Amino acid sequence: MIDAPELARSLRVRGVALAAAGGALRFFPADALSDAERADLAIHRDALLAVLAEDQARRERTMRAQAPEEGPVPFLMVTEGPHPPGHCASCGAALVPSERYRCGPCAWAAWTALAGVTSARDTP
Repeated sequence: MIDAPELARSLRVRGVALAAAGGALRFFPADALSDAERADLAIHRDALLAVLAEDQARRERTMRAQAPEEGPVPFLMVTEGPHPPGHCASCGAALVPSERYRCGPCAWAAWTALAGVTSARDTP
């Protein structure tokens, strides 16, 4: 039987975006999963939510460390690039059709990392 981290990795490699949304798991494209994979998601729901939360926190920490307190902001990366076309420019994961340069988790991590720097800059 597959464990939660391996399930999340295997879906991402196939181009399936998996995300936490209000305590529920969401995935895109909806028709990408077999009935067995949907059952695995249900079985591992809580563990997958924890894996997704830790992965997001890791991305945010990595990007926040790259954001300077002043001056120009570099392109924030999670892993060294360059990454091939059709893959996230920040982490190298395969992009789903609705994503252009960054995967959803990296786009959110970059936004939160920069929001923290912006609020720190605005504080006298």
